[in-house]
Amino acid sequence: MKAFASTLTLFVCSVNAFSINGHLAVANIAQNLLTDNDAASLKAALSQLVTLRNLDPVLTVHEGKHPFIECATFADDIKYHGGMWQQGFHFIDYPFVDQPGKTAADYPGSDVIPANNIVAAINDITDWLSGKNGKGYQQSYMYDYIQHRLYPGNYNAARSYALRLLIHYVGDLHQPFHTTSRFNDKYP
Repeated sequence: MKAFASTLTLFVCSVNAFSINGHLAVANIAQNLLTDNDAASLKAALSQLVTLRNLDPVLTVHEGKHPFIECATFADDIKYHGGMWQQGFHFIDYPFVDQPGKTAADYPGSDVIPANNIVAAINDITDWLSGKNGKGYQQSYMYDYIQHRLYPGNYNAARSYALRLLIHYVGDLHQPFHTTSRFNDKYP
């Protein structure tokens, strides 16, 4: 019985590692890489995170002494508190066909990837925050929603919010089952 309980505990811990803990781990790795390779960018990011934290401390309640890491759960934290608008940006469903002799073409619609997906969100937010690719990001759903609906007239708050989403979505991209959908005859 003791061996079963230990095994079950390990299984539960490993399953949980792909949610909050997974996000925290990915953000911690990113922070360590920035610390070692681009401390100025980390300092700028931390400064940008302060804006929303000061404006709305309830929204950023999970952020303490390690805001870059702790904000990694932000997009999930807000999902059921007015943040459902961004639910489609947490994943992208590339088809994984698990049926011998078949391809995505055998499952109509399996290869349709919605425009609002994690790759689009990461690209749009990166373009916005970096300013490197002109102003095309201003046509994106992500920019429009955050800048014009959530924080009209408060560019710094919008950017602070967007940075939190970016940190979260990069974590999602590294999570199992956030990038594929399984198709076979039993589950078409």
